[in-house]
Amino acid sequence: GSLWIATDAGLSHMDEKGFHNFTTDNGLSHFSMRCLLQDRNGDIWAGAERGVTHLRHGVPIRDPAIDALKDEKIWAEHEDADGGLWFGTRTDGLYRLRDGNLSHYTTANGLASNSIFSILEDSNRHLWLSGPQGVMWLSRDELDAQAQDPEQSISMRFFNANSAGEAPVRFYGGTQQAGIMTRSGKPCFLTSQGLWTIHPEE
Repeated sequence: GSLWIATDAGLSHMDEKGFHNFTTDNGLSHFSMRCLLQDRNGDIWAGAERGVTHLRHGVPIRDPAIDALKDEKIWAEHEDADGGLWFGTRTDGLYRLRDGNLSHYTTANGLASNSIFSILEDSNRHLWLSGPQGVMWLSRDELDAQAQDPEQSISMRFFNANSAGEAPVRFYGGTQQAGIMTRSGKPCFLTSQGLWTIHPEE
């Protein structure tokens, strides 16, 4: 029943005792927050312009597994159906944290872009990743397999919002929510020209 508030000057936690503020002086990786995630265990993962802060029972903890993210701009977070955590960065692709191991995916692994603005998952274990110019559709099983074997390939479909002769569409990112999954399973994304929706069954 408490409330977590991400700001450009740190992180605030409001509970029955009032406000508890977090800055770089008492545990945050950076003051400018971009995204927040509460995982299935109740832990908070605060993505910022530099790194991720992991909080447990309202207290920042040292988590060696995410040390590699300390200089990354974390713009999107997602917990998958199996408890894995996914982090989208502004310029360095996608990261997956599972069982204490961090995996990294970029255009070298098959992504269309290294800028990840939102991460959505559908009921068929597919991830939908929005970037500046469109949306990537990937199999989470293939991403998991490549984390174990780099030789495994990734199949990706890219949905481009731009048509010839029209003003370019730019997707929104940097603050939540850049995308949502509807109850009917349609991923929706915010763009410079309104709401953009994909109908997977079509």
